[in-house]
Amino acid sequence: MHKKSQFATTDFYIASIIFLILIVSLTINLYTFPKKLDEGQNKNEMLITAYQFSDSLVKNTGNPSLWEENATLIKVIGLVDFDRVLYPPKVNKFINFSYDFTKDFTKPYEFYLRLLYYNGTEDLNYGMQFNGSTSITIRRHIIYNDEKQILEITIWK
Repeated sequence: MHKKSQFATTDFYIASIIFLILIVSLTINLYTFPKKLDEGQNKNEMLITAYQFSDSLVKNTGNPSLWEENATLIKVIGLVDFDRVLYPPKVNKFINFSYDFTKDFTKPYEFYLRLLYYNGTEDLNYGMQFNGSTSITIRRHIIYNDEKQILEITIWK
């Protein structure tokens, strides 16, 4: 056999192996891409829900604005007396609701809410702690009982 034909055969095998590697990696990427895209979309939906829920709690009084007096009329939940200043009677009423009732505001996700002092000490918590596969946490600076605090909301599934 000639050296040129041996060299051509070796080139053919190397090219075939490289081609197979490319085909396998392309197939794997095409298989996993929709899953990654779906995960990204789910996280975006969770993020939107977390922002909407936290905005509702810290930026408005709710609908009706005196919902804490008659909880059966709640259309939109809000915990403030005015922007980012939580109203203690609303907070107390909210944390005394059943979790199943308040979870309706974050459907289809679970949530966990905490009020933290700036030094990291917890003032209060409410909801179901994270034990799922994906979560988004939002922190909002608020005033509660005349003290600056952080409202932390974790949305998860």
